[in-house]
Amino acid sequence: MFFKREKVNYDILVPPVKKAFATLNLEETEQYFNWYIEKIPDRVKYLSEVSGCILDFSFESLNDLWFWFIRISQIEKMTDERKECIRREKKYDAHTLAYILEREDKQFSIESEYILRDIAMYVGQVFVEYSPYICWGFHTDIKRDSFCKMPILKGFVDKQFTPPFEMIFEPNHMVHVQAEKVIEKRENAADLFDMCNCWKKYIL
Repeated sequence: MFFKREKVNYDILVPPVKKAFATLNLEETEQYFNWYIEKIPDRVKYLSEVSGCILDFSFESLNDLWFWFIRISQIEKMTDERKECIRREKKYDAHTLAYILEREDKQFSIESEYILRDIAMYVGQVFVEYSPYICWGFHTDIKRDSFCKMPILKGFVDKQFTPPFEMIFEPNHMVHVQAEKVIEKRENAADLFDMCNCWKKYIL
């Protein structure tokens, strides 16, 4: 799918975290989590104003929002500094890290990354508004997964397992998985909607 890129002036919100999530203590984790949740209403409102999309917390609204992001996202060459930063984060396993560093040597601009974070906030809140079983939270078990101390959605359960398996939905990660398709030039305006619609089956 091909779209002519459009440039937007986006007022980014810089998070109050200057180090890797895994290194945060409990107090810092709680402070960031509370900051993140507190900012959701304002960022959703701002995202709606800039995109011109009606963000009514419906799954259908994700189609227009993602169509807009595809049109305005900015892609640039990944710098050596950025590659080294990714390595130092130790956020990915060896296979994923190699893939990220080798894929076409491209990345989203800083502005586009911040837009993706705001979209992730909205996606998370769409689920929270949709079901009383879904809520924001975080965990501090560093051995559990790579989303330790990050804002996540709780309440998703895969009932195919015995006992049922609790699934973690980290909005930033899930949105970025779809955004990778934009860099790889295989995106579809329905990608975000389709992903979220698929996760509905894991709600009690």
